[in-house]
Amino acid sequence: MNGSEFLGMLIVALVSVGGFAGLLLKCFKPISDLNMNIVRLTDAIDQLNRNYDKHERRLNSHSRELDELAGMLSEHSQELGRHDERIKALECKE
Repeated sequence: MNGSEFLGMLIVALVSVGGFAGLLLKCFKPISDLNMNIVRLTDAIDQLNRNYDKHERRLNSHSRELDELAGMLSEHSQELGRHDERIKALECKE
């Protein structure tokens, strides 16, 4: 083996190693990007769950308030009905 054969084989070996490294980079970069996107998606879902829980608590609070107001409205409606009956009774006496 002389110097030119050695130099040729060295160049072929370096190109092969460089090609292999490029292939590995091309294979692992999409996987790395996918992993980063999965992490971001997981964070977004966690944020949505926290917001959902907060809105659920607020909705339950408002529902309780509406139930209380409906009860008060029913009481006032009954009282108004009693007042109407009393007014009609007074009008009939006159």
